[in-house]
Amino acid sequence: MTEKPEPSNLSSGFRKTLDSHGYGFQYAVLKKVTELNNARQSQWSLEIPELPVEARGQGTRIDFILRFGATDLLLVAECKRVNSAFGNWCFAAAPYVGRSNRTRIVVQRLVMENEVGPQYAIIHRKPADRVGTIYHVGLELRQEGEKGDAYSSGRQAIEDAATQVCRGLNGLVNFCARTMAVRTPVFLPAIFTTARLWVSDINLADADLATGTFPSNSGELKEVTWLLYQYNQSPGLKHAVISKDKMDGLEGYFYSESARTIAVVGASGIEDFLTRNWWEIITD
Repeated sequence: MTEKPEPSNLSSGFRKTLDSHGYGFQYAVLKKVTELNNARQSQWSLEIPELPVEARGQGTRIDFILRFGATDLLLVAECKRVNSAFGNWCFAAAPYVGRSNRTRIVVQRLVMENEVGPQYAIIHRKPADRVGTIYHVGLELRQEGEKGDAYSSGRQAIEDAATQVCRGLNGLVNFCARTMAVRTPVFLPAIFTTARLWVSDINLADADLATGTFPSNSGELKEVTWLLYQYNQSPGLKHAVISKDKMDGLEGYFYSESARTIAVVGASGIEDFLTRNWWEIITD
């Protein structure tokens, strides 16, 4: 006769499985969002969790969507509980970013052609002066002496999270354009993570030309609680809505079709990030 599993063993296994899928972290973040909103410290409030969307024929679910006050600014969230063995995410800014060599916050927006539609996609490019540096390179570093979790992702976690949040973003663009559920939405993608976040002042152009390596004293790391990361999405993630951006050469095409600014927020940075006026930062 097959032995029946003990409830305590099942409970432990269920908790570990919930951990591995990140549900605990996701709803802990939502709890913090709700607390800040109830205390009137933040204008972000929950719109909907686990919304199923589709981009380029591939379905996904957005962990949750927040709305900023009474505006049409929507935050598209991906929650990433990381492997503690690779719990340090380190970022650097690129010294060359295109012909104009100006780094901007790049976010997607839908606009109405007329009162009944259809909707077209455009991008907003805003100076990053109010929020500081935008970073272009992100790598995971191993934590010395930390074994980590067998069921959590390690290397490529940043790439995986950025890909996932962009797939959700583009799926939501498709959804809003099809249903007109939100009239003129602006979309801000964000990754909430248990990783510790670090930024470097290293100049990526200072590497030795003969060896491709940096001087041993270059690039100090500083821990931050959140940052903005420019991710260049592949065409396979792009929404199906017609774009009406003015594309001046390859750089114009690049910013219209590929570059997207993603907020990367650590657990200790949620309050600081959510209490800023992102509507003014992105739309003014």
